[in-house]
Amino acid sequence: MGSGPVVAQSRIDDAAKRVDAVYQQLQREAAENRRAYERFYTNLALFSGGTIALSVTFLGYLMSRPDPVSDKWLIVATWASLLVCLASSLFQSLFHAHYLHYTRLGEYQDKQREKHGIELTELPKLPIANPSDLPAFQENLKQAIDALKKNKPWIETRQKGWNFLDVWSSRLARTAFLAGFALLFAFAVRQLQ
Repeated sequence: MGSGPVVAQSRIDDAAKRVDAVYQQLQREAAENRRAYERFYTNLALFSGGTIALSVTFLGYLMSRPDPVSDKWLIVATWASLLVCLASSLFQSLFHAHYLHYTRLGEYQDKQREKHGIELTELPKLPIANPSDLPAFQENLKQAIDALKKNKPWIETRQKGWNFLDVWSSRLARTAFLAGFALLFAFAVRQLQ
């Protein structure tokens, strides 16, 4: 009873449902993550650009005073840091979207491979209208499994590459932003002395 056609069909249907569930989760997470990361890093880029603009205005004010501007290297370092933040913030969303895509694509293909494996095992247990078609269908399933296995390293390489860019661009953006503010604060303090 445990290996009958009903159980076989149930296992095939369950495998298909798992593939569909992962795919649906892929879609939801991708949309939510993209929006959240885009908002954060867009705001970070805007704040960096705005801080650069304000510091230029502040420098213009300082230049109009009779006292000389001291430690100009601090303002140059501030601008460099904030420009690095601006650039890495703008590209971070792109890196994250690609990383998420390849991560979920790998998971989706793993579930497809699992589903094809279950179909390969369980289809012979089902009543088939034309049994002579079964060997050709099983061969197609084996080829699909092999193709998915061959594709896995390609996906994993891209996932790791985009993950590296995602992680380091976000770290660089946050660090450069904080460094830019610290340098700007140091510059402002030096001008008050």
